[in-house]
Amino acid sequence: MKALLLSLALLTGYVPGKPAPIELKGYASCRASLDEATGGVLTCFAATRLTCRQGTVILAYQKKPQGAIVDTVHVQAAGDNRWVSIARCTGADGKPREYFLLFKKIDPSEAHYLQHVLRVWGVSAQGQLVEVPAKTVKCLNDDYGA
Repeated sequence: MKALLLSLALLTGYVPGKPAPIELKGYASCRASLDEATGGVLTCFAATRLTCRQGTVILAYQKKPQGAIVDTVHVQAAGDNRWVSIARCTGADGKPREYFLLFKKIDPSEAHYLQHVLRVWGVSAQGQLVEVPAKTVKCLNDDYGA
């Protein structure tokens, strides 16, 4: 009986344990950045471009070259000047890489480094989005001096 089921599975292309691709219907990509450390792409998805930094944002990690979404995190960034962005940060290991950030928006000329970071997500060795302690990263303020 097991041999019959295995044969049917092979004929139909069913592969047990392989997750279905993640689709984000109703959401559009509004920000993206190549993560050189993994070769994947960090992408922010939102219902509209106006809600890309504030509102309901889906943070996604995509594998290259197919662009398949591997993992997502849903973030609500509204009120108290909370914003979502992708930034180049130095982690606890001292190596710079891309991270998703939830931070309080500050005056762009206030600081060279973002000082009001609330939450941080990076990509694990297994290709999953994981929260990283905000105190362990130092992130450049790309708006500094603007």
